Amino acid sequence: MISDAGTLKGVDLGPYALALRWTALEEDVDLIAAGMAMARARTVPEFIQASQRWTAPMQSMVVADTEGRIGMVAAGRVPVRRADNDLMGLAPAPGWESRYDWVGWVPAHQTPRVIDPAQGWIATANHRIHDDDFPHYLGSDWALPYRQLRIEQVLESRGQHSAADLSALQQDEVSLAARAMLPWLRQARGSHPLSAAAQQRLSAFDGHMRADSVAPLILWAWQRAMAHQIFAPRIGVERFERSFAQRSFHDAVLGVLERQDAWWCDDPRTTETETCEQQIHRAWDTALQELSERLGPDIGRWRWDALHRMVAEHRPFSRVKPLDDWFGLSLPMGGDTYTVHALRVGLGGPAEQRYRATHGPSLKAVYDLGDRRRSRFIHSSGQSGLPWMAGYRAWLEDWARGSGVPVWPDPDERGHRPVLILRPGSAR
Repeated sequence: MISDAGTLKGVDLGPYALALRWTALEEDVDLIAAGMAMARARTVPEFIQASQRWTAPMQSMVVADTEGRIGMVAAGRVPVRRADNDLMGLAPAPGWESRYDWVGWVPAHQTPRVIDPAQGWIATANHRIHDDDFPHYLGSDWALPYRQLRIEQVLESRGQHSAADLSALQQDEVSLAARAMLPWLRQARGSHPLSAAAQQRLSAFDGHMRADSVAPLILWAWQRAMAHQIFAPRIGVERFERSFAQRSFHDAVLGVLERQDAWWCDDPRTTETETCEQQIHRAWDTALQELSERLGPDIGRWRWDALHRMVAEHRPFSRVKPLDDWFGLSLPMGGDTYTVHALRVGLGGPAEQRYRATHGPSLKAVYDLGDRRRSRFIHSSGQSGLPWMAGYRAWLEDWARGSGVPVWPDPDERGHRPVLILRPGSAR
């Protein structure tokens, strides 16, 4: 049970209680045994077999072995729902109606998987991992496919890739989503004094979300204004702002523009009939006004990373302003929500927090199965949890650049690295 308090975030539950069923809380779950079985696997088939014991959370697990085999399996327990279940777990269901009960499990060997594909590589990026004819319902909250398509684009560009190539791919900042939106953005014209200069800055933009470029900044500010103008009047400002904390509305905006959807583009609050073309121009002026107020009137000094900064909050001390400088981590960054180097652009919240990156790849790793000494990893802070020690943030800039440290150092190097030895003391 989650709550029987009668209300939940302003929603009146009346005489009902809110309860949750989760696959990870079933009585027969043994995640430790499942993890140990996968850790002991020596080959791809052994790993795939061991993964059938994994319960939750469901994940796309990519694996390779020293024999040259590769595989991907979506490991996890999936409930089967009845055909007349019209909610499919997307919203709270009346628990007294049997049609919403789980009626079994998808057989573990029937979850999506790919083993030794003909192209010689596997890529996943939180996109939908099954075709339309897949017989089971897995979910609906898939990421838009831009990152996946970009990974495939790069992998298909040559026959072989080195570990350095794959490390560079993890840092890739080309946004196919930006390329899809650009034709509409380039149509924008407005009355703002910086309008002509801003369009000139977009003329050579190819969707590369470079930290020192102004074009990504203009794109995201305009896209944000477009989403607000066409959706907030229809669904309500409060509901829209709550949604803005979770998504960018890129697909929704792009869909409205591609369809030239007059119903969405018309503002129901006015007596006039607004067109999509008018909304493009209005959002342009709104975006340029916002950016000039925040960054000044000299567009030559605007940069994407002036507002797009990686922000790693410490919970709870980053919420205490005097302590945030000690505990919080921040760094100016390129990339965006839809680049392989995924640094999600935040659009909701206070104006001063817009465009920050608060979600991204905290761990980066490249494993070389031919010579494991060439395997590298890095994470986004350091090796210490104590903010007054250098190790608290020592890896931050290396993480941003995609540098790494050896996963398995060469034996000859061990004597040159500081080693902390912990010895149990006598009981007192």
